[in-house]
Amino acid sequence: TQLNIGGGVVTVQASIQATREHFAGALALMADVLRNPAFAQEEFDLLREQQLAMWEIQRSEPQVQAMLALQRHMNPRDPDHPEYTQTVEEAIASLEALTVQDIRDFYTDFYGAEAATLSIVGAFEPDQAMENIQSTFRDWNATNAFRRMASTHPAAPAEDIQIETPDKANAMFIAALDIPISDGHEDAAALTLANYIFGGGFLTSPLATRIRQEEGLRYGVGSHVSLHPNDEHGQFMAFAIYAPENRDALEAAFREEVQKLIEEGITAEELEAGIRGYLEFAELQRAQDQSLAGTLNSNMYFGRTMAWHAEREAEIQGLTVGDLNEAVRRWIDPSKMTVVKAGDFAASTKVIG
Repeated sequence: TQLNIGGGVVTVQASIQATREHFAGALALMADVLRNPAFAQEEFDLLREQQLAMWEIQRSEPQVQAMLALQRHMNPRDPDHPEYTQTVEEAIASLEALTVQDIRDFYTDFYGAEAATLSIVGAFEPDQAMENIQSTFRDWNATNAFRRMASTHPAAPAEDIQIETPDKANAMFIAALDIPISDGHEDAAALTLANYIFGGGFLTSPLATRIRQEEGLRYGVGSHVSLHPNDEHGQFMAFAIYAPENRDALEAAFREEVQKLIEEGITAEELEAGIRGYLEFAELQRAQDQSLAGTLNSNMYFGRTMAWHAEREAEIQGLTVGDLNEAVRRWIDPSKMTVVKAGDFAASTKVIG
């Protein structure tokens, strides 16, 4: 059996992977851990020390610094807001001030099952599972009732952010653009597939081909479009991990590929391969119990059924080159993108010089 429980400011998730014969016992164990946490002082102290050590290590990591800077710029919040992104220094200070009683109080105030969703996929006894769940969680309510937090915020202005991370071999590049639509918008399917073709699905995508092969930068590169199911809040994001001395060449190549996408558009051959790849990947995800359980759970939270996914895939299959290119030109504007670069650029400049 594998049992994982994790939480944050607004959600807690628990997952189980077990054989049929052990599933009921694993379910009972999960319930016991959720409802009766020990919060032992010695374990709290150990975990806090581990977290502090992790933050100290990440203080100079390019990937961490770039992502924190991006989140702070794209989603600015007051320090007391649940979505506020702390700096490394603030995270360390918060951990140092934290007590085990703070943890216990948060648990009492916010942990409960009144707004919970549950999905189970695989070999199990449905009646027994539901009886166990209902008897265990029926009366487990938090002091504060759950209320979904909207995911909207003002569009962030374009900014070029550069962060020095001395003595690091790799550098991080992130480009991001707010897209003020939900995944129910008429352009959502076209934007999703356009990104899948551009840099989200293939090692032979235009973005990967240019960065990894033509430019000889053999590290990770990709892009994605995320659109919220309820709120008019979406984002296009691209990333690359590269050697610091290639900073200018990488950014130039990325901007050229985005401009090419806008001006020349996606071809009929790319569209055909993209539709096929997207639908095959969706089918593969549904064939995996863990992925399917996650989809079902998300559907319940957002009030959907699998019919929504069938309709979206039918929409994807019917898209034309014109649909994709018009959506890209409507929503992807390089002049509005924020770009973050983190790495040991000072040292690489000296070496090149």
